Formats: sequence, structure tokens, C-alpha cells
Amino acid sequence: MEKYVARFLSWLLHPVLMPTYALLLFYSQDVYFVLILPQKLKIALLVMVFINTALLPSLIIWFMARRQLISSIQLENRSERILPYAFTALAYFTTFFLLRNQDLPPVYQRLILGGAALIIFAAGISLFWKISAHMLALGGMTGAFLVMFLTGFLTTPGLFLLMVLLSGLGGFARLSLKMHNPAQVYAGFVAGMIIMGGFFVL
Repeated sequence: MEKYVARFLSWLLHPVLMPTYALLLFYSQDVYFVLILPQKLKIALLVMVFINTALLPSLIIWFMARRQLISSIQLENRSERILPYAFTALAYFTTFFLLRNQDLPPVYQRLILGGAALIIFAAGISLFWKISAHMLALGGMTGAFLVMFLTGFLTTPGLFLLMVLLSGLGGFARLSLKMHNPAQVYAGFVAGMIIMGGFFVL
């Protein structure tokens, strides 16, 4: 039963879904950078982010697995992560430039640019060590929401506390499935908090 729960959590908390989740969580807040957006723009933004940062990278990884360019869609082999991460980072940068051309508050651009930075960091470190991409993404959202609360962009610590809980569940899942050791899980979470949090401090 534990393995089934861990697999479910790993898919539910997959890194490619984090930007989409972040937008949905933003939309749940009665704050300025959300309230000024018309409803149609919110939906269009959500669809674009989901396609570019979740659907497109997933299709690329699936295609690479079908063509046997990688051995698994879960990217278990550290050396096979570089090319999928490069394509994913390209999709993030494309999304960033699309957002930059819109009259949007900077918080949305920072979210995507920070995500791209996390992917580049993961690709770089994968050259010599395996780090948890799940925990990088979860740590990134945790760090972003913490800084946003401390700087007044969010009025309550609710999203930060939610991410702490989800990060704990994500860490449990990756350890339970033996996809990572504790050092890789904790390093991913801390690095994610620092890197993404830094984009929201600037």
C-alpha cells in the first residue's frame, strides 16, 4: 500500500506540474497581482503555462523514450537527464519571453524564470550527481511562497505552510520508492528554496 501511495504522490507532485499548481494557488488569493487580471486572461495564462511547462516537456520526454533515446520517462539514469532538461528549459524560456511581452505583474515572469533556473541547475548537477528534481520543484515553490509572504505579496503564510506539507509528502514518496537517498532529497529541497526564493527577493 505504501508503494502505491508513494507512486501516486510522485505523479501528483511531478515537477512539470509545479508552475501550473503555482498559478492555481496564486488565483486562490485575494491579492493585487491576481485581482487586476481579467478572468479570460487568467484562463489564457493558465492554459499557456500548462501547455508550455507541463504538456510539451512531457510529450518530448515520452517521444525520447519511444525512440529509445532515454531508457525511462522517469529519467532514473542521471546521465540521461541532460537533453530532456535542456528541452524543458527552452520551453520555460519561451514561456518567459511570451509573458514578458504582456502587461503582467513581474511575479508571473519570475515564477517561470525561476523554474528555468532550477532546471538548468538540475541539468548541471546531473553531470556528476543525482539530485531530486521533485524536491527541487517543491522547494522552489516553498521558497517562492515564503519570500512572497515575508515581502507582503501574500497576506497569509497559508501557501508556504501548504508547500511545507506537500514537500514532506514528496520527500516521503521519493525515499519510499528508493528513487533518491536522503542527501539527494534534502539537497534538492534546500537548493530549490534558495534558487527560486532568490528570484522573488530581487
